Amino acid sequence: MAIKINNPANGTTVPTRRTDTPSRQSPVSVSTNQGATAGGDRVTLTGAALNLQSILASLEDTPVVDSARVAQLRSALQEGSYQVDATRIADKLMAFENEL
Repeated sequence: MAIKINNPANGTTVPTRRTDTPSRQSPVSVSTNQGATAGGDRVTLTGAALNLQSILASLEDTPVVDSARVAQLRSALQEGSYQVDATRIADKLMAFENEL
C-alpha cells in the first residue's frame, strides 16, 4: 500500500512505500542512555544487524595491508629468490573461472 505525501511547496504528490511492514527476523531491543529523548525513543536492531555491527568492529581493527608479508615478498624479489609456480597460478585461475 502506498502512502501519498503532498508537497506544500509545489502541490505535487509523491508516492512512497510503507516502512512499518514486519521484519522477517525477530527484533532485538538495544537500550542505551545515549540519544534518548524525553519521549522515550528506542532503537531496535535485528540479530543480523547486531552481527554485522560486530563484524564491522572486528574489521576496523584489522590492518588493510599485511606489512610483514609485503616486506618478506619485497626482500625475496630483491634477492632473486622468489619463485613463480606457473602451474599453481594456472590452477587458481581455472578454479576462479569455474566458480563464475
